[in-house]
Amino acid sequence: MTKNTENNHVLSTSISTKKSIRMIFSYAWLNKKEFILMLVFMGFGIGFMMVSPQIFRKVINLLENNDSNATVRDLLGLLGLGVGIALIGGIILGIGRYYSAIVGTEAQYNIRKSVYNAINRQTYSFFNKAETGDLVARATSDIEMTTPVFNQGITLGFQSIIMMIGVVVGISVTFPSISWIIITAEIIFLFVIVFCAKKMQEAYLKSRRTFGNLTTVFRENIIGAQVVRIFNSQNKEIRKFQAENADFKDYTIQAIKWSTILRYSGWIMLAIMSSFILVFGGWNAYQAYLANDQSFNLGVFVAMLSYISMLGMPINQINNVVMNFVQANAAMVRVKEVLDSMPEIVESPNAISAKDIRGDVEFRNVNFGYTSTLVLKNINLKVKAGTTVALLGTTGSGKSTLISLLPRFYDILDGELLIDGRNIKDYKIDELRRQIAVCSQNIFLFNISIADNIRYGRDDASLEEVIEAAKAANVHEFIENLPDKYDTLVGERGVALSGGQKQRVAIARALILKPKILILDDSTSSVDMNTEYKIQQALERVMKNRTTFIITQRLSTIRNANSIVVMDQGRIVGAGTHEDLIGKNAIYTQIYQTLFAKQKTMETPQVAEIMAEKKGGN
Repeated sequence: MTKNTENNHVLSTSISTKKSIRMIFSYAWLNKKEFILMLVFMGFGIGFMMVSPQIFRKVINLLENNDSNATVRDLLGLLGLGVGIALIGGIILGIGRYYSAIVGTEAQYNIRKSVYNAINRQTYSFFNKAETGDLVARATSDIEMTTPVFNQGITLGFQSIIMMIGVVVGISVTFPSISWIIITAEIIFLFVIVFCAKKMQEAYLKSRRTFGNLTTVFRENIIGAQVVRIFNSQNKEIRKFQAENADFKDYTIQAIKWSTILRYSGWIMLAIMSSFILVFGGWNAYQAYLANDQSFNLGVFVAMLSYISMLGMPINQINNVVMNFVQANAAMVRVKEVLDSMPEIVESPNAISAKDIRGDVEFRNVNFGYTSTLVLKNINLKVKAGTTVALLGTTGSGKSTLISLLPRFYDILDGELLIDGRNIKDYKIDELRRQIAVCSQNIFLFNISIADNIRYGRDDASLEEVIEAAKAANVHEFIENLPDKYDTLVGERGVALSGGQKQRVAIARALILKPKILILDDSTSSVDMNTEYKIQQALERVMKNRTTFIITQRLSTIRNANSIVVMDQGRIVGAGTHEDLIGKNAIYTQIYQTLFAKQKTMETPQVAEIMAEKKGGN
């Protein structure tokens, strides 16, 4: 690493530390009242504590001088005053801690809410780039790492600073000539803290990033357990995990080394400072005794030692606060990266309602790419409301990308995408997406009931509407045969259902929205042909008066579409009906003949019967 690189790294670390400190106080300040009360009560509580050494001084002076006026009443009065101050100070500090706990708990509540909201406002591209395991680590364990800072760090940090200032003031009042020792020691201790904290921060930040990688490897191994075993790659996965685990261990040990140095440097500093003060104070006491000088007596010496002993607690607390902050800072840098991530899809401030769209769609000279490489090139397509368009093409031709632009999962690079003659960017995003239902081949079901999965996009949907959508997707009969019917839990990722059952539930989930635009991305790929034909018959009803885009390899779906769009390498290379394209468009003819041969080998007598009935009806 070059010197400039090191300097840049230190600078970035310093900047991230400042951001983390601002972040801590910004969340703590959300509860202004409790934050101010915490400071007030802590300040008064420590102020009472600082009075105690002066009471000790007076008591010792009374006893040392053998003053005839030093009656038992005077001693008892000072004792009562000391007990009262200690009691009141403890109560006030306790109240300060109570308000601190409220500030810390509320701050963590708000930061968890902010992170979850930040993740939910992100667009598709964010999740394409982010590792799921790393995101989970940031939203859970990284936030958990901030607990000591919010719950104790704020309180102990302020308490320690106030107490150290109080000790300096107390010693300056008691014996000003040695206050320079305390001030010098505290300045040196500050430099030690900063140095160790920087070293710890670098190690902890690396350990948190490595932990995110570790979580991703662990998660992928569990989710991909079947693939790992199919390819007999357990040893490969073990080596991958061990490599990340070893890095995590090494960075953690580095952090522990510097935290240990920081912890014990404070105690060493306190011991050296105490020794200096004992020697210096003892010498001054001896000189005062020889000169019969009463300005430095036993009472002053005891008060001075009392103030020194009070430094032990703030030094220990500052060590803990710094170590907790450094650990939390590494986590907060990662959390803040999520909080600062802005969605790429931004709604126009003058966006209009999309509730009353008809469903006319037009692509005008549209270009799009996930990176600098274009995936869609000069797309021009007009679709009238209420018509069905089948998208056909080889793998990677851009079919799924094309339909992902309609709900604004991504924004086009060039050209215009219009709905009802208006640029798609003119509409409110949430309303636009309520009018566009998407059912893809990658089905995800939540671990809730079948009914709640179907009404996921419409929480207000009645059971009758749920059943209607299920019938349209040809899944009602299956659900009715389950013991708990629509209240059946589907399990994690819908594990309790087969692939075809999950797809039909997902289709019902799309249909219940009653959208103006319906997108079916190979949504019947996991069902048998008998079920697919039944679904298609049901879909013919629900697709009426809806603009429908279908990506499919089923011939019946292709032939029944109002229009077929053929894509190749990101371009539209043909459009029209089956009769317009067959034998005239080479790509369509080749794909159709391939699918025809494949379907013939899979066709069952039941399917043939259905097709014969369908042809006879026509």
